[in-house]
Amino acid sequence: MTSSKRFRMRRARSRYWAVATVLAMIFSPTGVPFFAPQAPLQAQALVPASVTGVGNGFVLNAEDLRFIFHQIAVAQQHVVTTSVSHPCDTLLGPGPNQVNGIGNPNGNPQLPVGLRTVDGSCNNLVPVPDQHKFGASDRLFPRLLTPVFRDAEQGTSYKQKLLNNTVIDSQPRIVTNLVADQSDANPAAVAVATHPCGSGGFVCSDPPTELFIPNITPDFGLSAPFNLMFAFFGQFFDHGLDLVTKGGGTVIMPLQPDDPLFRAGSTTNFMVMPRGLNQPGPDGVIGTADDIQETVNETTPWVDQNQTYTSHPSHQVFLRQYTTVGGRPAQTGLVLDGGFCGPRIGGSPGEQICDIGNWSEVKAQAAHILGIQLVDQDVLNVPLLVTDPYGHFRRPGRAYSRRRIQDRTCVPQRHRAQRGARAGAGARRRHHHLQLPHVHAARRHVRRRAAEPALHHR
Repeated sequence: MTSSKRFRMRRARSRYWAVATVLAMIFSPTGVPFFAPQAPLQAQALVPASVTGVGNGFVLNAEDLRFIFHQIAVAQQHVVTTSVSHPCDTLLGPGPNQVNGIGNPNGNPQLPVGLRTVDGSCNNLVPVPDQHKFGASDRLFPRLLTPVFRDAEQGTSYKQKLLNNTVIDSQPRIVTNLVADQSDANPAAVAVATHPCGSGGFVCSDPPTELFIPNITPDFGLSAPFNLMFAFFGQFFDHGLDLVTKGGGTVIMPLQPDDPLFRAGSTTNFMVMPRGLNQPGPDGVIGTADDIQETVNETTPWVDQNQTYTSHPSHQVFLRQYTTVGGRPAQTGLVLDGGFCGPRIGGSPGEQICDIGNWSEVKAQAAHILGIQLVDQDVLNVPLLVTDPYGHFRRPGRAYSRRRIQDRTCVPQRHRAQRGARAGAGARRRHHHLQLPHVHAARRHVRRRAAEPALHHR
């Protein structure tokens, strides 16, 4: 479409706003000046970290530090305002250290402000419906379908609920072998090797005893294929999503004669796997016929290294590193490392890299600095301490730490270099979390990272 009329501004007011808009674009302080010379983008070659040094190019400016400090201040405000009746809602509000924004001065639950609590609670602050436990640890696993507990072998069944029950079932091991078996004895492997792409074109080897199964994705190769790193990541990823509380019985899996681990004449041709711990029924007792066959997830399902930092504040207390200042324990901001250290190649001057803190070192620090004597039984059930939601233990006066006992009172633990207050004695309370799953190889990747909680996920 054309017009014989020249373009012109319709009114003086329109001309005024047009000129004002252009001037705002040119002199705006929030962006690059309109007529400023622009440096052309240049491709930069990747330089190995061994040449540049670890962390080279990662720079924090004053605004970054202010932002990080604000998140810490929000968490500190939460610690002094939280209560049993108000565990999370005090995070929201108009205060300078509460979760709010310009458009929501009285609180905005969708803003990513604050720190992550150790148990994953308070991540979702939507008040209606209340979802402050969404994604928290120690919650029942959700189900999408109705479970079916089938009968097993030799008269046993997964319907059994009594304590120390035994289920005999060879099927889990058979399924594992079928997935891993690429020989011509496995019909599924033969089918995949014969028709790797479903139909047409791909040349496969003749099936002798070991079959060649091409690494082709189910969409016929349109996506990237799998590799061993994919398997490693899947294993590590899954360990950050769930950890089932054990204790609901035992599954014994007899080995078949063609199993690679089967030994003729051996009395140990079987494998053992624990069952998940059920929930108490109406009688309130676990291990009786009215138990509810549901299990608890002991970890937070956020993919954020909870294997390293744990999913319970009492657990995290023991994995933090402490030193003694003025006769009292003080946090260093690091995770407890082992005793074997060496210089980090490519790191900053004086930076050390250490092995993983083992159970003996956890017990030693607890006894000599925190004043709590852990015993080996505590590996399976860590004592419950008085902490804030972010993993800091609360020190009562001159005492070193406090642990909870059955009547919910707090017992101060004073420092005893030779005989710490024994956590395994008395009517102590516990939180049913294992100590060992979090002191494992996952820490090799983040040995010297700070022990402070991560920024919020919201």
